Amino acid sequence: MDQFSRFVILGVLGVGVFSIIVSGFFDLVEGHPFKGISMIFIGVFIGAGGFKLKRDYLRPR
Repeated sequence: MDQFSRFVILGVLGVGVFSIIVSGFFDLVEGHPFKGISMIFIGVFIGAGGFKLKRDYLRPR
């Protein structure tokens, strides 16, 4: 896998995780605590999976 495709995969994953976490914070502010906290946790878990993906599979060889 070349450098550009690694950059695209991690960029899309990072933007998606960031948007999930930010929308979770907005749900918390708007008064939906369960939905907001669950979205934040989902974003954190997807982000942790992205770090594992980067470490295990997207390493330059």
